[in-house]
Amino acid sequence: MNVIPFPASAPGASTIHEELRMLRELVDLVPGEDNRDAVLAQIEVLTHRMDRDAVLAEYEDAYACVLSSAMDAAEWLFGEAPPPSDGWRSMLPVPENGMN
Repeated sequence: MNVIPFPASAPGASTIHEELRMLRELVDLVPGEDNRDAVLAQIEVLTHRMDRDAVLAEYEDAYACVLSSAMDAAEWLFGEAPPPSDGWRSMLPVPENGMN
């Protein structure tokens, strides 16, 4: 496997760890099986520090939303996208007290 250096804009290990923690909390909160599969794919990408080529090889036959979400995670690892958890927050149910 080729090791690709991460750019200076890439998140550090502690930031990746925190993002993984948030995604693990979100996986059971997002509605829909496809969305849960997409969050699980993002967790896999971040855990294994996968680049775009690795994501394509792993998820080329997955549903489009899973592949797209996995790519989002890979792009974040390289400092080219917002954190993957940001995209899921708007899908969470709003608690009865109106706070999320």
